[in-house]
Amino acid sequence: MKKYYWLLGCLVIIGVGLWLQPPRYNSFGDAIGADLRQQGIAVRRIELVHAWPDSVNTISYGANLRVTLMSGRVVWGRLECQHLTQNCTYQVNMNDMGRRALLDLVDGISWPQQIVQLITQIIKEFH
Repeated sequence: MKKYYWLLGCLVIIGVGLWLQPPRYNSFGDAIGADLRQQGIAVRRIELVHAWPDSVNTISYGANLRVTLMSGRVVWGRLECQHLTQNCTYQVNMNDMGRRALLDLVDGISWPQQIVQLITQIIKEFH
């Protein structure tokens, strides 16, 4: 019975940790889409369109954004990062929206996937 309390306690701690964890994204499209949705803008698709000058510099990163709204309307914008996937900002040409900061992208497995793997391992140990 005590091991179930221990397991329940671990799950509560993990749940609180997930709740306090800021969102993490593996792609610019996911990060920008989430930010736009948080502002109440319904997005169907986000594409990164690279121009020749964007691919010359290997330290900073830049790309044009082609955002297709749920209404079918296409708006353009710009993504710029000071260091590949870090210190990024974007701007979309709509609603007088200024330049907005993005969270840094993460590599590998996202937090929720790591938690699912941890819970799966714990459950396997108890069975």
